[in-house]
Amino acid sequence: MYDLKGTLLEACSCGVLCPCWIGEDPDQGTCDAFIAYHFDAGTIRGVDIGGLSMVNVAQIPGNILTPGSWRVVIFVDERATEEQLDALVAAYGGKLGGPLADLAGLVGEIVDVKRVPITHEIRDGKGSLRVGDFLSAEMAPYAGPTGKTTTLRDSLFSTVPGSPAYVGKASKHEVNLPSTGWCGASKTATQSNPTTASRTRPPEMQSAPARRVPIVIYVAVALAWVVAIGAQVTGQSELVHHDFLVEGGLPPVAALGLFVAAWQLMIVAMMLPSSLPMIRLYWSAAHSQNRPIAALVVFLGGYALVWTGFGTLALLGDLLLHRLVESWDWLAIRPQLISGGVLVTAGAFQFSKLKDRCLTECRHPGIYLMRHYRRGVRQAFRLGREHGLFCLGCCWALMLVMFAAGVANVAWMAALAAVMVYEKVGRQGRGLTPAIGVALLVVGLVVLVVGSVPAVS
Repeated sequence: MYDLKGTLLEACSCGVLCPCWIGEDPDQGTCDAFIAYHFDAGTIRGVDIGGLSMVNVAQIPGNILTPGSWRVVIFVDERATEEQLDALVAAYGGKLGGPLADLAGLVGEIVDVKRVPITHEIRDGKGSLRVGDFLSAEMAPYAGPTGKTTTLRDSLFSTVPGSPAYVGKASKHEVNLPSTGWCGASKTATQSNPTTASRTRPPEMQSAPARRVPIVIYVAVALAWVVAIGAQVTGQSELVHHDFLVEGGLPPVAALGLFVAAWQLMIVAMMLPSSLPMIRLYWSAAHSQNRPIAALVVFLGGYALVWTGFGTLALLGDLLLHRLVESWDWLAIRPQLISGGVLVTAGAFQFSKLKDRCLTECRHPGIYLMRHYRRGVRQAFRLGREHGLFCLGCCWALMLVMFAAGVANVAWMAALAAVMVYEKVGRQGRGLTPAIGVALLVVGLVVLVVGSVPAVS
């Protein structure tokens, strides 16, 4: 899963030497510390992260060995690609097992994850660290009577399991991080040259490798597309078009039920593929729970509930729009204002701050999971719902275009699904977002001016 080699720089707010390494309480009752890693070489799930640096700034309210007690801000080298960032977050978030999972079990809250320039150097036994404008430190190891570096081995606690640590003193250690309430200086320092490896699958993931999504998810997506294509070919898709449901004379309850069923098919076909990275990571983490299958089902249920709510509101909005058109002749003879307006709205949204924020969360599921993952079925529903809200915030405008085109319109489904999947998982996904925005704006303006909707079939 991972094989890492590099150097460690660490400092904390205690006095002389760090009591945490021998399992004792911090000098002042709490500990403010940073743990800085530089990777000389290494891979995580086959991703090369050699040459990068990573720093955890932690607040520890009491004994360091208390599970789930740390509050952490993670700084990742600004040179890291998105693939490298996700790999680092997955490993140090404990999702890949091994010794890093033991260390991650001490973290209770990820306050923030930032990408910043990091300078991590060790020269002639002396270490220096600079993390953007947030942290700077200079340190040197203690020496024994023979001049050899004082070494700490076989301690009760270690941030570099299996490797010796060299205790020292920080001549400079300044932190400016208001989000944790830590703005000050301290003196204790530690250095190491660790090698950390986890080449075997961790026990809690033996029946569900971290890199795989349960096969039933793929089957569900495939079946959803088969049903959608079959409905299109046989002409049955018109039965779930919103125009038919609103004006077809069906009882309101039956129309709503038929729409919700068809909408679930669209969610599975279009939205689940874009969420596969999150589902894979969640499945890996949840598999150590007592009821992992139930947790996954509830997670997906929370996600589906958000999109079902959006679809229902869209149908009700369409009903009100039909009533408005029926009572307003001016709008009735200008239908292009509605279709063109939808396209222009969707295009403009591609450039919004909300789109950018939600897309960021969706493109980095590992970071999101580190911040919000909690064990338990109830927490699974909360996590699925919150992930669904970010997904909705990212894609609601594109799905509104899908709604206007008609539920189970396969051509539009395929085109928009491809866009949403690539935006979230493609290497150049962020670059696609404004391009799609421009395309939708142009098409929308053409519709408003010319008065016809371009056909996609």
